[in-house]
Amino acid sequence: MLSSRVFSGAGLLLAGRFGANIFGFVSTIVLARILTPGDFGIVAISASLMAVLYGLFDIPTGAALIQLQDTNDNDYSTAWTLGIIKGLGVGAMLIALAWPISLANGDPRIIEILFVLAIYPVILGLRNAYFEVYAKEMAFGREVIIDVASKFASLAVAVAIAIAFQSYWALILGMIASGVVSTALSFVLSGRVPSISLKSFRRIFGLSGWMMASSAVNQINWQSETIVAGAMFGHSTLGQTSVGGMFVNRIDEVSRAPLYRSLFSAFSLIQTDMPRLAQAYRSSQAFIVAVLLPIGVGLGATASLVVPLLLGPQWQLAVQMVAFCGPAVGLWSFTTAAMPLLLSLRQSRLLFIRDCAMAVVRVVFLAAGALAFGTAGFMSGILAATIVMLGLNASFVKNLIGFSIGSQVANCHRSLISAAVMYASTFALSNGMGADRPFVEQAIVTGLVVCFGAVVYFAVHAALWISAGRPEGAESRIAGLLAQSVRRVARILRAGMS
Repeated sequence: MLSSRVFSGAGLLLAGRFGANIFGFVSTIVLARILTPGDFGIVAISASLMAVLYGLFDIPTGAALIQLQDTNDNDYSTAWTLGIIKGLGVGAMLIALAWPISLANGDPRIIEILFVLAIYPVILGLRNAYFEVYAKEMAFGREVIIDVASKFASLAVAVAIAIAFQSYWALILGMIASGVVSTALSFVLSGRVPSISLKSFRRIFGLSGWMMASSAVNQINWQSETIVAGAMFGHSTLGQTSVGGMFVNRIDEVSRAPLYRSLFSAFSLIQTDMPRLAQAYRSSQAFIVAVLLPIGVGLGATASLVVPLLLGPQWQLAVQMVAFCGPAVGLWSFTTAAMPLLLSLRQSRLLFIRDCAMAVVRVVFLAAGALAFGTAGFMSGILAATIVMLGLNASFVKNLIGFSIGSQVANCHRSLISAAVMYASTFALSNGMGADRPFVEQAIVTGLVVCFGAVVYFAVHAALWISAGRPEGAESRIAGLLAQSVRRVARILRAGMS
């Protein structure tokens, strides 16, 4: 059954991404205690530039390969060749812009950073295009291996360099190490090697042209926080907001990419069956919100305890960033499935229009908030822009599959109510605790508050579900998955004891 494959594939990717991002969390925590906010700030400027350039040059060949029903070797070779061209192009642009960006920021260190960072897109451009075969077949095991291995490589290199030299080079070389491992494993685990070819250029580009434009705009959208904060607040403040954003975005990294890939593959299989596609969207939306909303909202509610405990007392501005961005990332789960829906229906032009509107909204809200109220206004702008963008996404979904905005809210109402109750109770408790205890005591207090929030969320959710007569939905699916996991564990234990 398709829904089972969707949730199985998404579950596998989520588990792998969760494991991989444990390494990312550890890296962030360790580096935040060794490096300074200024170190993170200068690397954030360079990495943001690279991300924007990557978006400008990006041809989403992976999405095109998944959409095509009759792929051949020429398609994969063309996709690989375009990836190499993209990597070389981004690397060359980073080198060309190094001096002017350095002058604009008044920091000559940016030149050497961008020269070294130019290696990263070149390495990623070599990634084996045949790896998309597994996404097309919704067989994500190899992708999980790459995620975990590349994140571990990044952690090992970054922490070793940070401890040895206490330098921002730890962040850059850790990133490059991740790219090397990811690309190398894409060949080791694939078993096939593409060739240099552009024979399928028209086929690939015909499906990905608008997606290329959308990717460019989307990168500007998501890098707008770094652009605005860097322009208005300086390296140190940018470092604080960057680490706070990085802390929250681990949730987004864990969930967004795996869900996009799994849902896009699944929606593409049923793109011509509109009733079935609409039902798949409803089920996916309810499940995603039930699982991801409480994580983001809970992190925002407990930021005053969690961030000082993990990063140290010098990251107070990062606490505020997490407090605003956590709920924003959690609420974004409400329309996480919108992008794969648009892509599966080949509405790439509509996706481009959506991303342009979102970029304008985000930049305007961030800049206006920063100008009017400083860092507090900047962070409020992130949350306000997210709410506006949710409405925009929901309206696109309504027009595509006839799923009204009111019905979308009703589809997730138990999760929304439960998260609101959890936030209110946990936020009050967290801010009344303080964060000036010894580390072990503070860790125990923080753990208890987090557990309290989780219990409140699940208790309210369960009460609402039972009072509604236990309807089919996210709760029954989650209960089924948990029961299935328990049975698997029991079988393993029985086999081990026999």
